[in-house]
Amino acid sequence: MLSYVEGWHVIAEANRVFGFEGWDREIVWCDCVWEDGRRDPKACAYAARVRIRVRAGDGVVSREAAGLVTAQERPSVRPMRIRSRRLRPMR
Repeated sequence: MLSYVEGWHVIAEANRVFGFEGWDREIVWCDCVWEDGRRDPKACAYAARVRIRVRAGDGVVSREAAGLVTAQERPSVRPMRIRSRRLRPMR
């Protein structure tokens, strides 16, 4: 089971399969759902819902998914690094 794919790779594959003008993406909602600035290093979590649309002839196929990402600050590197990701389709 695949648990993570780099965002640039997903975009490159969508462009290859559907063409540059054949699809688009939209962040429907994104919010910080948890943060802890008291500890060192700092940590936070964001939740988001995204929508992907693919143009198919005269129609458009649309799908939405939601995901959660947690991040922890590293003292030597800014911004925060991503620690884990989960994405699940919404039906």
